[in-house]
Amino acid sequence: MYQHIAVPLDGSHNAQLALNEALKLVKTFNAKLTLINVIDDKRLIYSVTSTGIAHTGGYYEELTTHAKDVLAEGQAIAAKQGITAETAILHGNPKQVIAEDFPHDHKVDLIVMGKSGTDAWTAYSLVQPRPVSFGPPKQTSSLLRKHNNYF
Repeated sequence: MYQHIAVPLDGSHNAQLALNEALKLVKTFNAKLTLINVIDDKRLIYSVTSTGIAHTGGYYEELTTHAKDVLAEGQAIAAKQGITAETAILHGNPKQVIAEDFPHDHKVDLIVMGKSGTDAWTAYSLVQPRPVSFGPPKQTSSLLRKHNNYF
């Protein structure tokens, strides 16, 4: 049913829960797994300068290092279960990249993600994965996970 599953990771507890759920699905469907982290470049620049034209100092490097660490940890968790996970560090608006750009460009048919904290996505009541739309209709399903409940 699912051939390519993507999991956005940010180091949060909810992202970890999503990864655990995704690993079950990868095993069930023998799917490809890609772990992604999105660096929000625009927000970084504007939060530092408000004009968007100054150098961001070491913040960018810190975010990149954090992304690499989070993805490496996710890969290690997958490897312990015998699953090979590809990783990708992406740049842009996280909602746009996760819901539209990455799935479209990489033929992802399921996104398993934790509920966001500060920029909360609209919670969807999902007992089972179902197609959802974050703009133009897509052929991607999404599964949101928080603690022991599905949204």
